[in-house]
Amino acid sequence: MTEELLIGISAIIVLGALAQWIAWRIKLPSILLLIITGILVGPVAGIVHPEEYFGKLISPVISVFVAIILFEGGLSLKIEELRHTGKAVRNLVTVGILVTWVLVTLSGIFILGLDFKISFLLGAILVVTGPTVIIPLINEIRLFGKANYITKWEGIVNDSMGALLTILVYEGILSTGFGAATANAFWGIFKTIVFATATGFVGALIIIQMIKHNLLPDYLQSTVSLAVVVAVATNSNIIQRESGLFAVTVMGIVLANQKSVVVKRTVEFKENLRLLLISLLFIVLSARIKFQELALLGETSFLFVAVLIVLVRPAAVFLSTINSSLSTKEKLFLSWMAPRGVVAASIASLMGTRLTEAGYADAKYLVPVIFLTIVLTIVVYGLSARPLSKKFGISNPDPDGFLILGAHEFARVTGKVLKNEGFRVLLADTNQINITSAKESGLETFYGNILSEDSEDQVSLVGIGSLFALTRNETINSLAVMYYLKYFESSSLYQVSNRTGDRESNHEMSGRILFGEEFNYDFLEKNLKENSVKSVSFTGQFKYDDFLRQHSSVEVMPMFLISESRKISIYHSGNQPRPKAGQKLIYCLAERPGNE
Repeated sequence: MTEELLIGISAIIVLGALAQWIAWRIKLPSILLLIITGILVGPVAGIVHPEEYFGKLISPVISVFVAIILFEGGLSLKIEELRHTGKAVRNLVTVGILVTWVLVTLSGIFILGLDFKISFLLGAILVVTGPTVIIPLINEIRLFGKANYITKWEGIVNDSMGALLTILVYEGILSTGFGAATANAFWGIFKTIVFATATGFVGALIIIQMIKHNLLPDYLQSTVSLAVVVAVATNSNIIQRESGLFAVTVMGIVLANQKSVVVKRTVEFKENLRLLLISLLFIVLSARIKFQELALLGETSFLFVAVLIVLVRPAAVFLSTINSSLSTKEKLFLSWMAPRGVVAASIASLMGTRLTEAGYADAKYLVPVIFLTIVLTIVVYGLSARPLSKKFGISNPDPDGFLILGAHEFARVTGKVLKNEGFRVLLADTNQINITSAKESGLETFYGNILSEDSEDQVSLVGIGSLFALTRNETINSLAVMYYLKYFESSSLYQVSNRTGDRESNHEMSGRILFGEEFNYDFLEKNLKENSVKSVSFTGQFKYDDFLRQHSSVEVMPMFLISESRKISIYHSGNQPRPKAGQKLIYCLAERPGNE
């Protein structure tokens, strides 16, 4: 039994990571692959049995995992994001929730034929919009602007609100009399607003004070923060069931917006942990589904989900954004972005079992209907989010532009080459003369420290996916590479070599070495002039070897290789491709040292 348990848990972890990797490779929403994987290894193949592995621990384990994910989501919420979207967010988590709740309740009654109480509970569960799905999705499509802020805020706040509403409705169903149900609801809301908020603030304050007074070493910051998150969620749940999600969200928001201490290590740790937990949760929850539950679904269930997508969500969004500053395109996108996730699945499973045991026959439909809603909303929204957001111009799914740190001469030459090929280029420098020269060359510029937090609000990285750190200072270049890891893939971060034959740096450079080790800063400063940069296209008759023979007397520095489909390959220390027919090479010519 021990070996079977070990194999099962290991399989969940490995399959979760594998599904995430495959999703990245084939550019599909990772959540979709995780659900499919869970179904295949669970009810279909019978390989993974979460109930047997975790037993009674499964519900509290899921609750803790979700709390950690929502805390990480809270860490991503900046109050300044509400400057232009606060009204829309406020309305979506109030008016939007109410509209969704009412319309889902009516749909449950008239489409699914459910009892009013069970349908009312179904409406409470489905007001959530699933940050466990939304956050990975908006990260994958690189959503930006108001739509990004609103989607993120709504998803995180709605999840904690939906969990609370569900518990209050559940307790109201089991209460004897309308008066008792109403009293329980108001008392539950009061406890959540007061005690859960206070618990979240206290948790954040503990972390802040420990870091501020050097009571917490850097290497323990993430571990202690995780422990405090679990403690906050548990204590809040003891005071009011399911209020822990609200408490940890408050804790995350407070930590993210305070200025007293730096919580970078906590943020980075939680981001990595979130990916693992989401993988585990969706595989476990999908594997728990039973065929006898799915057998309860009929045509009306699919109609119910269709109404949810086509009517309920648009109604909630448009009624919540009346007289808002949102454009029609942003409203349409928000109307098409309400996938359900882990919280809906875990609560439905818990409530469905308890109410069925309490004698409510229709409660057996909760789990299959919620699961179908989760799957179909993830499929519909997940597959359409990328093309729709791209069409509306509010996402940056395939950024191919360049941020160049430095605006000196060879940085300007590099920028002009890329701009002439149709790529967006932004040069940043703290030297006003360099910036002026770049502007005169027709290049987009930023005057200031691109590594400061203030620059985030002043610089738009839309269309930009790579960094070239081209300053003379190797330390600054390496710092820039590390700073922009939060924006770009590590494979898209480059820096120029500052090393010479008689001087080696005492540390490893952080980014890929642009153009190659031998083409260091001094070489580029001397040779990379506008008249030295050329381009050549290759055909079946004119090959790369022919090109090299023509330039055997000079130094050839390959810079960029552009395919017929306009994909660009950047030459660096680990990538020196040989051009093929149909490709265009951009290169620099320089005198060989012996010819000077």
